[in-house]
Amino acid sequence: MPICTAASYHYAVQPESLYSPDSPVYQRLAEISERAGRGPEYEQVAMSASLHNQDVLETVLTTTPKDQVRNEVVVEEVLVGKWNYEPELPKITSPTLIIVGRHDARAGSMLRSHKILVGIPGSELAVMNNSGHFPHEEEPAEFRHVIKDFVQRCIVAPA
Repeated sequence: MPICTAASYHYAVQPESLYSPDSPVYQRLAEISERAGRGPEYEQVAMSASLHNQDVLETVLTTTPKDQVRNEVVVEEVLVGKWNYEPELPKITSPTLIIVGRHDARAGSMLRSHKILVGIPGSELAVMNNSGHFPHEEEPAEFRHVIKDFVQRCIVAPA
């Protein structure tokens, strides 16, 4: 069940993605990083840009694990290594639900979720209209409903 993800590095080079040097958020984060490092100010701006529902900002800031090594690996794998699993998607045969926040600034747009949808035969897409990168925090009831519905239809009682 991919949630707010992509199957290749292409998401990070879209101007809408906060990972793209063309993004105003990327530029703001670069300025903060240069001036103050990647401490609390950087984290607050990055998380705020990742959310549509700003009411959950403090929750996400305090509950999301911060792992610098993981972040460095992501940069190395995605941006430097040009990680790309798009050609492998048709090999997936399990029921697959792709969940995307309509306002996910990290992914840049819903295009990458649609690529996964088209790439995996029979997959389904759930768009969380009031979410960014953290739909489980931004719309928890709707998020649970979407997953429960999918599991009941496709896993528990498959057609």
